[in-house]
Amino acid sequence: MIDRLPLRSRVCLIWLISTLCLIGQTNPPLRAAEVLLQEDFENPAEPSFAHRAIRHERIDYAPHGGADGSAGIRVRYEGFERGSHRVVVRYPLSAPVEMATLSFDVLFEQDFQWVRGGKLHGLGSARPITGGKTRVPSGWSARATFKADGHIATYLYDQNPTKKYGVGATSEAAVFNRDQWHHVTLQVQLNTPGNADGLSRVFVDGELAVETKGIAFRGIGGTDTAIAQILFSTFHGGSELHWAPVDERGEPTTVHARFDNFKVTSKLVTP
Repeated sequence: MIDRLPLRSRVCLIWLISTLCLIGQTNPPLRAAEVLLQEDFENPAEPSFAHRAIRHERIDYAPHGGADGSAGIRVRYEGFERGSHRVVVRYPLSAPVEMATLSFDVLFEQDFQWVRGGKLHGLGSARPITGGKTRVPSGWSARATFKADGHIATYLYDQNPTKKYGVGATSEAAVFNRDQWHHVTLQVQLNTPGNADGLSRVFVDGELAVETKGIAFRGIGGTDTAIAQILFSTFHGGSELHWAPVDERGEPTTVHARFDNFKVTSKLVTP
């Protein structure tokens, strides 16, 4: 068929086909379970999620404090009148996606107090909604929370205008023990804009702990509403003193947890 075209037309057609092939090569689609972020803290050089994390004033680099004696990080939860001081680090993923799985290892040290609960890490849009801020169509966030006595919960900022803070569900059983490494997996699938068909699941040590379905994370579509960054977010609270870890005199005190092996992939990966 091409042979029947005039020479000039054949040259133009071949150039067009070659150009389209090059575009496909330079902008390949995401493959199954593509890794969007991975951090084991063995080389916390700039630029990296590790480098940004250890610059936080309440995060210490632990060369042998990670899982199996590897490198990791240690967080200081410093109690005060609103729980414990916020430890928040945000870092972009390598590509925006509609579904993703975040996993990490955590060890709550022997001094740790879960008290009434507090935040753990998650995923968010380019401009996530957290901290009781007004919900907007393009913003959302999905995190886990630790709860009293070592339970875990989903904590989701969706499009419900009647809610000020995050919504979710709590595990029926306690899943955390002190002084023991646990593997946490958070799955997030965004909703189709205009529908409440998003979901979030949390697994602990390979077992499904809690699931929340029927979530309208976002009100509109577009790249700005996709899963775009990891939300490293951990603290007690709450907004009152009774959320804070305290010493034997009832005064706010400092407790610790360690983290290692963060990974975000572009699919709902079940541990």
